[in-house]
Amino acid sequence: MTKKYKAKKNAHFGNNQAQIYGEQLDILKSKNHGQLTTQLVLEDAKNDYSPIHSYFTWQDEKAAEQYRIWEARKLINGIEVVDIIIKDDKEVEVVRPLMFNLKIDDDSAQQYYDSKMVLEDDDLRKRLLDQAMNEAGRWQEKYEKIVELAVIVGAIKKIKKKYNK
Repeated sequence: MTKKYKAKKNAHFGNNQAQIYGEQLDILKSKNHGQLTTQLVLEDAKNDYSPIHSYFTWQDEKAAEQYRIWEARKLINGIEVVDIIIKDDKEVEVVRPLMFNLKIDDDSAQQYYDSKMVLEDDDLRKRLLDQAMNEAGRWQEKYEKIVELAVIVGAIKKIKKKYNK
């Protein structure tokens, strides 16, 4: 049997590279009893002759900058806002994300927008819902063959159908 690998949508490489990377990851997985760890992948990639070597950033200054950007994402995504409102003479906490990560158009980079602003602005709210539907669709594609998740997959299909009317 021949295996074919392809790049997922939004991958930072094309199908040709996905084939090369997929074959190498399969070799690593075979050597590790069907499992992969990020450390195992990185150790293999350190070898200049590894097919996955070129995927990684080896200039320390550039890699450090990319890592700090990743840390900034974690920081932004790790904070929630607790709005305290009065309802029936009692304080009620309403929790929401600090920011939503949205891509406004194909030419712009993703940016973080204040969650309250997104929820109150019709255009931004629609973009958020479109993005959520796309993410739900990717989740559905990934897990739709798992019988135990059939109820969730069915709910996603139903919501997507209703949303796309």
